[in-house]
Amino acid sequence: MAVGYHKPHIPLKFPQQFLDFYPIENVPLAPNDRRPQGLPDVAWNPWNDLRYREDIAALNVSFPYGPLPDFYARYIRQGYYAATTYTDALIGDLLSTVSTSFPDTLVAFIGDHGWSLGEHQEWSKYSNFEVATRVPFIISKMNSHTDYSHTDYSHTDYSHTDYNDVLRKLHNVNLNPFMAEKNFSSSSQRLFKNSIISGKFELKAHRKSASGIKFIRNSFKRIHMNENFTFYNGMVELVDLFPTLVDLAGLPVLSACPEVSKDVEICTEGTSLTPILDSLWNGQMFNVSINSEIKSGQEQQKTPEANKCTSHLQSNVLVKEAAFSQYPRPGPEPTVHPDSDQPPMHDMTIMGYSMRTSRFRYTAWLKFNNITFKPDWSHIVAEELYDHKIDDDENHNVYRKRAYKSKRKQLQRKLKRGWRLPLFFC
Repeated sequence: MAVGYHKPHIPLKFPQQFLDFYPIENVPLAPNDRRPQGLPDVAWNPWNDLRYREDIAALNVSFPYGPLPDFYARYIRQGYYAATTYTDALIGDLLSTVSTSFPDTLVAFIGDHGWSLGEHQEWSKYSNFEVATRVPFIISKMNSHTDYSHTDYSHTDYSHTDYNDVLRKLHNVNLNPFMAEKNFSSSSQRLFKNSIISGKFELKAHRKSASGIKFIRNSFKRIHMNENFTFYNGMVELVDLFPTLVDLAGLPVLSACPEVSKDVEICTEGTSLTPILDSLWNGQMFNVSINSEIKSGQEQQKTPEANKCTSHLQSNVLVKEAAFSQYPRPGPEPTVHPDSDQPPMHDMTIMGYSMRTSRFRYTAWLKFNNITFKPDWSHIVAEELYDHKIDDDENHNVYRKRAYKSKRKQLQRKLKRGWRLPLFFC
C-alpha cells in the first residue's frame, strides 16, 4: 500500500490547533538566512512559486535576490512547522490502524524533496543545496510480536496562544514610509494595518482562516513503536527505495537499467539496502555507505579499497559514498519567464549535476541539450564546492580556492563518470 501526504506543500493549510504549538515569537529565523557570497547566479532559486501568491506579491520583494522581511519569514516557517505537525498526526492515525489490523508490515517513510525555509535567503525546493535534496528515509518492521502503545493525542487541552504576537507588537510602528517605498497598493496597506491591529493574517492564498476549514479534528491516534532507533549515516538515495522493497518482499531481484532504458519493462537505477537493513536490524552498528556496484543484485567481490570501508560489516556488503541530484535551468540568470525554478523541457539549456560525498558537495552547471538530453562537459557554466567538514550549511563556495583545486578536479571526474561506476572516497 502506498500513501502520500501533500502537506507541508504550499499553500500551508491546517487546523488552527496545530498552529498553537508554535507561537510566532518562538519561531527562529534560518541561521544562514542571507545569500552566500560566491554563489553563482545560475544556482539561485528565486522561489517564483511563492512570489506568484498574493500575500508574497503584496510584500513587493525585489526580484530575484530581495529577501523576505524577517517577520514574514517567521510567519512562513511557523506555518511549515504546523503543517508538518498536522501531517505527523495523520501518519500517527495511519500507523495506529496498520499496527492493529496488519501487524506484520514493513513501513517505509520518505520525503520526495527538501524545502528551503529561508536558508541562503531562498525558499521552496528548486536548487541543489542540501536543504532541498536531503530528505527523511526511514524503514521499520512492524510485527505481531512487537509491543505497541497507542495514545489519544488531543490538541484541545493546550492553552491558546496569540496567533501573531510579533505583529501585534508592531501596532505602534509607523509602516507608512516602508509601504510607500515598496509601492504598496491601498488594499495591501489596509491588509497589513488590519493584520497588525488584530494580530492575525487572513490571507486566502496562503492559509485559510479557522472558519474556512470544514473539518477540524480534536483528537488523533499516536503510535509509539521501535523507540530505540538505529541510525545509518551513510549515503543512500531515493532510487534505492524501490529495489529495497522488492528485496524485502521476496520478489525477484531487479536488474540495473541500461543507459537507454525506454524499451525495458522494469529495472532500477537504485541499490537494494537490504544488506544494510539486515545489519541494522541484527544489532550491527556502522557508519558507512552502500555502493552502486550492487545495483544489479548480483554478488560481487569486494575490492581492497572497498574492504577498507566495510571490513566490519557482514560479507558482501558493498558501499557507495556518493548521492546524485540534478536540477535544470533555462539560462544563466534567474528569470520569471521562462521560469528559472520550473522550466519546461524545451527551455532547459543548463543542467546542474550535483554529487554529495561524506565530506563534500560538488555541483557542475553544464550546457544541456534538451533534445538529446546530454550535457556538454566542455562548457561548464559554473561550479560549486562545499566542504561539510567545516561548512555544514553550505555557506561558502570554495571551488576557486587553491587548497581545493586537486579535490575539485577529482570530484569533477567522479561526477562526470556518474553513478554507475564504483565510488570509494573513504
